[in-house]
Amino acid sequence: MMFKQIGELLNEIDIIYDKMSQYYTNLNEHLNDDLSAEIISYIKTRKQLLRDMIRDYSTAGHEQVLKTWIQFTPDYNLKNNPHISKLDPDMDIEKVQEIVIRNETWLQDFYSYIIQTTSSTKVRELFKVLLERQKKDAKRLASSVDIMQDI
Repeated sequence: MMFKQIGELLNEIDIIYDKMSQYYTNLNEHLNDDLSAEIISYIKTRKQLLRDMIRDYSTAGHEQVLKTWIQFTPDYNLKNNPHISKLDPDMDIEKVQEIVIRNETWLQDFYSYIIQTTSSTKVRELFKVLLERQKKDAKRLASSVDIMQDI
């Protein structure tokens, strides 16, 4: 079992979005299509929402939530996210898009896991907000990918 503070977990999620954004931006030859622009916009929005949430919790007197320790299994070690580790410089754009979508599903599973396993009501509330936003945004991304691939 692993122990981490909620603030640490949120920072690790932010790092995941940084990695995806950097990787996607490095695919320069593909950045002129609408789908790539949509995915980059999505990643940047997710990063900003996460940073805003961390800032809001810090400034609204909820710092104790960010400092709450939780226990979780190594399967949910964010630094070893199986989808981010599969990013390969030789991938085509469709494979990268698939990994971005799979990562979003993995994060939903992670949020659900935290909700189910934590005893802290405040932590559950925080991760429910993250999960609902994640589901909503992931649906929008998947729809955009489907629509643009049909064009």
